[in-house]
Amino acid sequence: MELDKATVSDMNDGGMEGIRFIGPVDATYGSSLCEADGKDADGVPLSISINLDKQDNLFELDIWKVDFSPLKRYPTPDMLRSICTDASAQRRASYQPRAKP
Repeated sequence: MELDKATVSDMNDGGMEGIRFIGPVDATYGSSLCEADGKDADGVPLSISINLDKQDNLFELDIWKVDFSPLKRYPTPDMLRSICTDASAQRRASYQPRAKP
């Protein structure tokens, strides 16, 4: 999936503004590609994960605020700290989007 051509939808996540990549109807969570943490505009810590489905297609951008309150604004990259594990860093380095048939 080319990111600039991806179709997404809002996740029903209580206003935390996560997004789901539109793919196969039966797609389910497979693994985390990368994770980061930071703080929202109100100072509340948040966690962000880019997740893949079981076929290694982009699945979702999951945003979670530790107090479950709605996201005030999407963080910019300079507001985040990568917390990728060795396994997710290796996975990210070798990630190749699957071509559409």
